[in-house]
Amino acid sequence: MIRVILTAAALVALAGLTFGLSYVPLGAAEVPVAMGIAAVKVAVLGAGFLQLLARPASQRLTFVIALVLAATLLSLVVLDTANR
Repeated sequence: MIRVILTAAALVALAGLTFGLSYVPLGAAEVPVAMGIAAVKVAVLGAGFLQLLARPASQRLTFVIALVLAATLLSLVVLDTANR
């Protein structure tokens, strides 16, 4: 139960950080900072709620491959819109 509470508290804190940084003019660093915070949120979810550290290696590898695929697709979208 304490794991769930700590995970939820970390996610709320990260959401607050995301909201707070939306008012800070970071210029070109806005997207990388937002993606970094999102990556930390995914890591918190994976470790806290999904308990990936206790899962077999094949399930952890599948999760990592899914994250790499999502990051690749997102970077292609960003590159496509930036080069139009």
